[in-house]
Amino acid sequence: MTKFQKKFFRYFLVLTVTPVIILGSVVIYSVYFVHRQDVLLIEENLLNQKSTEILRFFEGLFTQLDVHVSYSSVSQVPLSIQQSIAQNALSANADFVEVGFLCAVDRECTLGTQTYSARSSDYSGEYAIFDRSKEFFSASQGKRYVSDVRFARRAPFVSIAEPVFNARQQVIGVVFGTVRLSQIENIVKTSVLGKSGYIYLFDKNKKLLAHSLDIEPGLGAPDENESTLHVEKTTPQLGWTIVAEWPFSEVGAIIWDIGKQILFLLLISLFIVFVVSLIVSDKMVRPIRTLLHGSKEIGQGNFNFRVQIKTGDELEDLGNQFNSMALSVQAVQRLKVLRVRQKYLRRALEKQKELSVVKDKFMTTVAHQLNTPLAVIGWSLESLKGEQSDEVKSIKESHKNLAEIVQDAIFLSDIGFAYNPYKNQQHVDQVFLHDALSVALQARENAVKEKSISWHWEDEVAAKNVSINGDKRALYKLFDYLIDNAIIYNKLGGTIALKIVKQNGYVVSIKDTGIGIPKEDQSFIFQEVFRAKNAVEGRNVGTGMGLMISKIITHGHQGKIWFETREREGTTFFVSFPEKPILPKSKEIPIQS
Repeated sequence: MTKFQKKFFRYFLVLTVTPVIILGSVVIYSVYFVHRQDVLLIEENLLNQKSTEILRFFEGLFTQLDVHVSYSSVSQVPLSIQQSIAQNALSANADFVEVGFLCAVDRECTLGTQTYSARSSDYSGEYAIFDRSKEFFSASQGKRYVSDVRFARRAPFVSIAEPVFNARQQVIGVVFGTVRLSQIENIVKTSVLGKSGYIYLFDKNKKLLAHSLDIEPGLGAPDENESTLHVEKTTPQLGWTIVAEWPFSEVGAIIWDIGKQILFLLLISLFIVFVVSLIVSDKMVRPIRTLLHGSKEIGQGNFNFRVQIKTGDELEDLGNQFNSMALSVQAVQRLKVLRVRQKYLRRALEKQKELSVVKDKFMTTVAHQLNTPLAVIGWSLESLKGEQSDEVKSIKESHKNLAEIVQDAIFLSDIGFAYNPYKNQQHVDQVFLHDALSVALQARENAVKEKSISWHWEDEVAAKNVSINGDKRALYKLFDYLIDNAIIYNKLGGTIALKIVKQNGYVVSIKDTGIGIPKEDQSFIFQEVFRAKNAVEGRNVGTGMGLMISKIITHGHQGKIWFETREREGTTFFVSFPEKPILPKSKEIPIQS
């Protein structure tokens, strides 16, 4: 590998691999950021769901303890009713281990004393470790109460209290319950976060209540050493905190997979760059080697040696200059030949300058002078007598098509892409749409007869009276294009139906029974130099510019153009014009009648 090849390889490597590295880094970061946000959102949604389930659990407990009496006196709930309510609550909800009533009417009993208590069959005195004074004083003020979590036999329990109201919404008692939190443990343990994620719940004193990984309740909050994505939420009213953690080893697995793919792509890119750089650098160095070899030959006295460099760039120019130099050096050895060749070269150079001037002038004016040679070709073709070969017929068709393209291009350059006849209002006249369509049909009477096409008007009487203010030449050209298409792409023996209706202005429709427009070509039909696939396959003559110019003319008159088509059944083109176009305020359009 030469020095030049090494330098080229380094530059080529930097220019090609650097974008891959940057793009790969951006992709990895973007995927990491988006994936991290998705994981956090999943954790947040799961915590919201679990928090709702926990609150719903307590709401169900309070609902079962909700007692309203119909009498309005301030007296305790009868003992029989207390017994019934307590027994029913224990039977209906296995989470209750004790349900009872506390006194709230001081003239009947001591405030806060227990008037009745019912316990589950597995009740043990060690459960009764709550402070009923808090329950009583909170509930006696008409508020619900939930105690701090207590643990017995390594199981979490809470006490809750609900005020009892009479008909006047006066507190006449307090119903309390001791609740085993096994249901809360189930809510947490049934949580799923991927393969290794987990959630846990601890109370406001940071004691663990439940964990999806079966960690023993009653301990402090888990302290994991593994890096995780952490989200926590505090449940309202209870002050408990529920935490979701998803190990980054699982969350980041997809990031690592993408990183490996980027690395693999980088290695492949390096290999491809290495191979391509060798090929390209060798191709670039080959002409230089040729020049080096040529210089050695000239240095050894071989003045007839010439280099052959065909690269089409500056190296080829350098090779040509090298050959000229060799020629000059050879001429030094032959002075007489040099004088002759100098004179020849001077004349050739002058001729080349003259040709260059002619070429520049031709390139400047060719776009505006195509009509003349096309006309000459047309006259020459028309002057041919006798039976003509297929080649001559093909030339005639190509000449006609080229002439139409030139005429379309000239017309388009005349009106411009931003065509607006109302801007200067110099060519605005009253144009009868019926006349414009009729003229286009009459101009193609021979083509209509050749294809045995019949045409008719729908409500011609009404159509004759429709006129708009516009550019007569452009409008006639518009309908000339549309009628021409309806004939060219029609079938033998087909029909053409013309119609003009008043509908939010005026709508002209030209319906044929031709080949139609394929569905895949319909969105391109108004683009420049575009022809539908079936039109090309059918060898129908056309420039591909007519519909584009038609659209420009229609839009210039503040109208719209569209079509409806079914392949092999025909096409209907619609052109709409406003009844009164929006005109510049400073001028008025003269109407000729």
